[in-house]
Amino acid sequence: MEIFVNEYYTKINAATTEAERIQIKDEYAATLQTFTDAQKQEVKDIVGKRIDSFLETVAPVDEAIEQFNAYLNRKENPSFPVNNAA
Repeated sequence: MEIFVNEYYTKINAATTEAERIQIKDEYAATLQTFTDAQKQEVKDIVGKRIDSFLETVAPVDEAIEQFNAYLNRKENPSFPVNNAA
């Protein structure tokens, strides 16, 4: 099943047009329908692990975005009033 998933992602990444990606997805979806329930579950588990791994790599980016947004909110809405001394 690992080979099935790896080949799918390799082909999707190599595709240069959306039409190619759609064709690849359709072909793999058709093949997936021929699998037993146990094989389908194994594919789901492998894909789930890939997604979890990807999310771990973007977590620092998400944190940086949150910190930057907090900075912008503090800058736009200071917690103390600013008086014009002029």
